[in-house]
Parts: sequence; structure tokens; C-alpha cells
Amino acid sequence: MGPDRMQEVIRRVQNGEVEAFAELITAYAPGVRSFLSSHIRDFHAAEDLAQEVFIAVYANLDSWKPELNPTPWIYGIARHKLMSHLRRLYGPKSRINAFQAEITEELLRHSPVENVRGTERILGCIEHQPAAERSLLLARYFDGDSVQEIAARLGTTVSAISSQLYRLRHQLRACLDGKVRLI
Repeated sequence: MGPDRMQEVIRRVQNGEVEAFAELITAYAPGVRSFLSSHIRDFHAAEDLAQEVFIAVYANLDSWKPELNPTPWIYGIARHKLMSHLRRLYGPKSRINAFQAEITEELLRHSPVENVRGTERILGCIEHQPAAERSLLLARYFDGDSVQEIAARLGTTVSAISSQLYRLRHQLRACLDGKVRLI
């Protein structure tokens, strides 16, 4: 379908013809799914995101300018949804949540009696760290201090603390995976 035909379809939807929206989805869904799938390897996540895109398209039809080709506008919404998804997935909070989830998963993997051993294993890995690193891990992941608070308290930059935490998370994962032996 050409841009003129899609402009007509969008005008029909704006005038209350909800059925015309199915035509819009039929025309654009394969391309939007393909665009999202090229950036997200999880098929189901890409499908969910495509649905979010078309919900946003419908909700924002009043912001579309009838004289413009709707394709760039729809793909702009798809790009915005993709970037939001990637920020949620790979942003700083997600890394912290992933680390905390990893610790919780380690604890829940065992029976209640073995939970004590799992906790001991995690704490053993943390205790294996030098004092400054141990304090940093405990402040961030157990006390819940923000990176900004820790940086201010230690008189350093947020970037330096973030880098150090990144390195320490990898060391702890190696320890939990048994790649590093405890003394």
C-alpha cells in the first residue's frame, strides 16, 4: 500500500472507523516486527513490543499530520519503543536487579536447609574481597546506597564507582560459579 492509501486509512481511523486500523496493522506489522527483531533477539519480546507500538500509534493518531507519509511516523514510534525497551533491559538499574536476582536465585535453588549454605557461599565470595571492595559491595547491594551516595561519601566520581562495581560483579559471578577458589 502506498503512502496516499495509508493516509486515507489513518483519516478513516481518526474519523471513528476502528475497523480501518486493522488495515494499518496489516500493512505495517511485518516491517515493524522485522525492525524490532533485528535489534531484539527474543522473538516474544519483539512481538510484545510490536503490539505496544501499534497501541501507541492508535493512542497518538491525533498527533499525526495528514499531509505527511505515515511510514516515518510509525517507525519513529517503533524506534522510541525499542530504545525504551533497551534502556529498561540494559540500563544501570537492570544490572543491579539482575545481580540481586542472581543472588536470590542462588538461594532459592536449594532447600531451606541448604539456603544457609547458599548464603554462606555468597557471603564467602564477598568476604574474599579486600576490605574496600567488600564495603562497596555491601553498601550498594545490601544497604541499598546509590552509586551517587557512595561516590560522594568516598570523594570520587560516579563513573569510578560504577566501573569498580562492574568489575566486582564479574569477580563475584566467577566466585559463585566456582571459577575462583576461596581461601
